[in-house]
Amino acid sequence: MKKIILILLTFMLISSVKVWALGFDVSGGFWHQSPSGDLTYKDGTNLSLKDLLNFNSKTKPVVRAKLDLPLINFYAIYTPMKFEGSTTLTKTITFGGVTFNANTKIDTSLKMNQIDVGIYWGIPLLKTATRVATLGFGGLDVNLGLGVKAINFDAKISSSIKSEEASFNVYIPMLYGGINLDVWRFNFDSELRGIAYGDNHYYDFLGLVKFTILNIPLGPEFYIDGGYRYQDIKLDTHDVKGSIKFDGVFGELGIGWNF
Repeated sequence: MKKIILILLTFMLISSVKVWALGFDVSGGFWHQSPSGDLTYKDGTNLSLKDLLNFNSKTKPVVRAKLDLPLINFYAIYTPMKFEGSTTLTKTITFGGVTFNANTKIDTSLKMNQIDVGIYWGIPLLKTATRVATLGFGGLDVNLGLGVKAINFDAKISSSIKSEEASFNVYIPMLYGGINLDVWRFNFDSELRGIAYGDNHYYDFLGLVKFTILNIPLGPEFYIDGGYRYQDIKLDTHDVKGSIKFDGVFGELGIGWNF
């Protein structure tokens, strides 16, 4: 009798899991971005983002989306990023061949708007197996994929009589890995996008906890989430060299629908 009950329970768990998933997930919120690090332009002065350029933390919107299809899955993230500062120089600096003398008041700005798009696949039947092993208590997903990060970079320094600006677009291929654990109404997610080549590396990590507020039968679910995101960027391109980091907490509202 116990064996029969166990077989029936296993069958129910397996049959409740959709191997051929179809669904979407869209969320939007705000990320509190704290900048650090330094950059140079055309072998000029090594400029500290916080101490010399006087950039402070900013809270900016973020939009994330995922689309799950039977054979392939897609993700997209839009991350606007812009910092502005104003300071009086305590020393002479050069930026792109332009010299700004000590005691000069300068205005500074750095824009690094980012768009991430990619494809990914989950390890087949892993979530089914973990649900069976935990008697339906939790399911584990591990995803691997490829993507591209597009960065719109613009850095500018200006005074009352002169200015200099570095501006370019760069497209970086990225590897993607993600882990998701869902337990009751909670989801624990972590994602890493990264690549390293030559004198460049780009690492983008986020971890979050999601809580389902409302789950409509045969309809969408509504949720809130919050977490931490960290970027480590080392670039040497278009005469710009830099080692830059951004990190901070974020919060979002979202909707998901699985068929």
